[in-house]
Amino acid sequence: MAESNYMIPRSFVKEVEELSEFEKKDRPSVIKEVFRIGIEEKRKELALESYKKGNVSLEKGAEIAKLPLLDFIDLIEKEKIFRKIDVDNIRKLILEEFNTEI
Repeated sequence: MAESNYMIPRSFVKEVEELSEFEKKDRPSVIKEVFRIGIEEKRKELALESYKKGNVSLEKGAEIAKLPLLDFIDLIEKEKIFRKIDVDNIRKLILEEFNTEI
């Protein structure tokens, strides 16, 4: 992997230092956690927006968000994103996920 140089704004460095002090953790641990959380949230945001626009299916949205299908459905419901759904497709997905029919 090619090495890249990134400029980190001083305000970010200050935030990391404050979090590090507050949580009593070393700065590298805080940075890793912030990146992990940021990436997880960005994936969810991208998946929700793509699903809302109709650019991806329910399954693809869950894949982008790296969530189990039912967790992605819960997220869609929480965010109040409504789209016409294909009931037969949902039945098929539930059958695949839980090996049971509804």
